[in-house]
Amino acid sequence: MNLKIFSLACLLALQLTHINAQSTSRDEIGGHSYHVVLPDYLKRTVGINASASIEFYNDSIGVAGFMIDDVKADLGRADITFDNVQVYFETFLLDFTDGLDTLDIGLIESKSVDGRNFRFVDVILPDSETGEKIVYFTAVAETHQCFYKVLIWCEQNQYQTIKQDFVDLLLSVHE
Repeated sequence: MNLKIFSLACLLALQLTHINAQSTSRDEIGGHSYHVVLPDYLKRTVGINASASIEFYNDSIGVAGFMIDDVKADLGRADITFDNVQVYFETFLLDFTDGLDTLDIGLIESKSVDGRNFRFVDVILPDSETGEKIVYFTAVAETHQCFYKVLIWCEQNQYQTIKQDFVDLLLSVHE
């Protein structure tokens, strides 16, 4: 009796293997690859933001930041759509500033370079421990395939000196 059950199980396993062997398959690409130019003084790190694809910092000058990439095809599979970079930016900015009472938001700037669209603004918040003002370079980039969130921060007293580096970092994003 046990031999009959074993034989039947083996026969069934062979049949299932045969069915799977004739199934069609396809290649899928996992992940997303992009390029960004970081200033030499910023070093790659981990642990700042769990959703980030790139994180960077420099303790000696008090700068840190990260980037999050949202692949448009992945967003579409989740039924999430953004009509353009402006809508994506507004959503990011509202999420970032939600619940913050004492903040200053600068003028929103827009740029387009080689078919890529960018929006960015300075958001100034007091540090909860020291009271020093921290400036957050809050930005997004849009390419054909992806949206990118960029958030970089430092103390206000040095922000104007290195802000152009943050703008250059943003404008360097490409696939």
